[in-house]
Amino acid sequence: MLRILVRHADGRIEIPTDLNGLDRVLADPSCLVWVDAEGEPRESLEALAALFQLHPITLDDLINRNQRPKIEEFDEYVFLVVHALRSLHGDELDTEEIDVALTKSVLLTTHERPLEHLYRVFDRSAKDSRILQHGPDFLVYLVSDALVDAYFPVLEDLEDEIDALEDAVVQAPARARMRRIFEVKRVLVQLRKVVSPQREVYNALSRRDYPYIEARTAVYFRDIHDHLVRAFEMIDSYRDLAANTLDAYLTATSNRLGQVMKQLPSSPPSSCRSRSSPVSSA
Repeated sequence: MLRILVRHADGRIEIPTDLNGLDRVLADPSCLVWVDAEGEPRESLEALAALFQLHPITLDDLINRNQRPKIEEFDEYVFLVVHALRSLHGDELDTEEIDVALTKSVLLTTHERPLEHLYRVFDRSAKDSRILQHGPDFLVYLVSDALVDAYFPVLEDLEDEIDALEDAVVQAPARARMRRIFEVKRVLVQLRKVVSPQREVYNALSRRDYPYIEARTAVYFRDIHDHLVRAFEMIDSYRDLAANTLDAYLTATSNRLGQVMKQLPSSPPSSCRSRSSPVSSA
């Protein structure tokens, strides 16, 4: 599905239904264009890459969605890969890769599945042309801010669960709780692999190293970087808490085993009385 948003120089907003005639709009630098592609097939992504004059390396990243968070600079645009957190089920962290191509007047976002946070920014921008006055880099900030904010409710839920597990394993250690501790640790490892490189992406954007990032927007990216630093610190803290909880489980299990061993008799009882051998008379 394609969602297209165009803001003309006079402030008029247009929402085309397809790419027809978009090349003429792109030729006008006074127009702002945002194209969001959700679940588009290879042929559609190739058409978008041709329309926006993307490098073949970028096209390959758009088609093969297995990229870690990163930022790459090309002659005509900056390319970003960021990850949104969709949900957490057991030890499975469900994330969505978002590929972003950004120029002075154009924003292209591609992803495989629906993203509620991105839709809210798109719909809000379509209704309020003042948002689009700040440029496509500000749209990237709005989307990024919504996606990063969604990390914290999951992190807070993990903290609550770790605290509950710590209390539970001391009172009644059970193998099911030990398994859950390992699941939580795996989730934290997955989160760390997402947040750590993503933190570097927004640090680069906040340093104003790219011509497509305005100085006024770089300040906002610095705020997102600060949020990711906080999330990274929380993840490391929770990893320590999970390790301590596992130690508490092992200690409680060892103590219970020690109590059982104390209740066992020190030596097995004799099964029969000893009798002396008769002495034969001469």
